[in-house]
Amino acid sequence: DSILIYPNPVISGSIVRIKNVPIDARVNIYSIAGRRMAENLSPNSFGEVLWYIPNNISSGLYFVFISTGDEKKISKFAIIK
Repeated sequence: DSILIYPNPVISGSIVRIKNVPIDARVNIYSIAGRRMAENLSPNSFGEVLWYIPNNISSGLYFVFISTGDEKKISKFAIIK
């Protein structure tokens, strides 16, 4: 299954949901500048990661890196103020 990110775009200070994440995956979120914003997020039993976006996060494009052993996936989403 493909990774679903919603809402997209998301408003800073709210929650972004990342769905269809394998249960054994680790999720990292990076800004377009390469700054790590969140690391080692784990999916719940439904294969969903919830990230509570801090209010001080800038608007822009962000990348979700999902890794499970040898498999890696990258998705993107936008944060707006």
